[in-house]
Amino acid sequence: MSGFPILDLVLGLIFIYFMLSIICSTAVEIVQSLGKYRARHLEEWLRKVFDQPAMDADGNFYDHAGNTFSHDRFGNLVDKIGRLHNGSKMVILAEAIMDHSSTTGLSLKRKSSTYIDARNFVTALLDNISLDPPGTQPKDPVTNPHNVPATVDDYIAKLNNTKVLSAELKRTFISYAYAVKDNTPVGTQPIELFRKKIEEWYDSSNERLTGRFKRTFALPWTIVFAIVITLAGNIDSVAISKYLYVNKDVSKKLADDAAGSLAKSEKMLNNVTDTVDVKLLSKQVENLNQVLSLGFPIGWKSNSSDDVTIKSLKPHFIGWLATIFAIMMGAPFWFDMLNKVANLRGNGTKPASSSAPVPDPVKSTPK
Repeated sequence: MSGFPILDLVLGLIFIYFMLSIICSTAVEIVQSLGKYRARHLEEWLRKVFDQPAMDADGNFYDHAGNTFSHDRFGNLVDKIGRLHNGSKMVILAEAIMDHSSTTGLSLKRKSSTYIDARNFVTALLDNISLDPPGTQPKDPVTNPHNVPATVDDYIAKLNNTKVLSAELKRTFISYAYAVKDNTPVGTQPIELFRKKIEEWYDSSNERLTGRFKRTFALPWTIVFAIVITLAGNIDSVAISKYLYVNKDVSKKLADDAAGSLAKSEKMLNNVTDTVDVKLLSKQVENLNQVLSLGFPIGWKSNSSDDVTIKSLKPHFIGWLATIFAIMMGAPFWFDMLNKVANLRGNGTKPASSSAPVPDPVKSTPK
């Protein structure tokens, strides 16, 4: 026990906000999973960046119907938007990357998975840009009949000759190749450094994509669920604070429960990204009900709709707004606060912070 009732009140309130944020984050994740919004964002970026026609394993261009076209015929068959004159669409590099054995997972054909690892992405990309047109003679037909690049110079030659990348991407990747070729530390493989450069480029692009996803999808849905949770449960932060201030025994019990369940709280936080489903959401609602089964001023007590008027609801507006903004801060924020205040209160040592990527729709998802 801290001996400071105000710390009990603060810790209890933080614990409630943490539980509410977990419920909100889980609800947002369920919507995201059902709609496959992260996969859509990643696919949109891939199609925008890698929009040139791809080649098959034999070095020919091909369309969605499976027809192949030689390099000589290709220019006469395709219009400015990559559609064949017979109405079929060409397979573009983005689709070839998504369908590659390193990246496809269980996603549908020419569709992106929710997440593509940087190393697997680079494998798929370099494999597609290394394909030679029909008739190209390998430099070493015996040991390397498929003419797979073995050095950085080989990749530079492939990049200069490839037709599946835009001129801008060609310059970018060639500059990476020359950078590692001329500045490779002793004992390091230049090709590995070259791959690492492209992986860093991909990760950087993904970070910007994640930020866009949070702004355009996660934040709006977080606001919606925060409002729904607050109003449906009549969760008034001002009323809860007053209740905890007056009922110090309840405040102490809630603070003790919060400080004593830090490991369980961390597990709940990690579960949001592990298996998001309706059962998990139901379990978290049940946990919240257990925490609040101490007579908290939460919920709608009236049995008559005639008792609910604008005048009767007006005193709750500030408390509701405080709860909504608290939920929008996200579960990771409140978990960190829970650790700090519990440590300050003196009820045990703070456990290691979670390193798992938790969807924080406001402050912090396109594999």
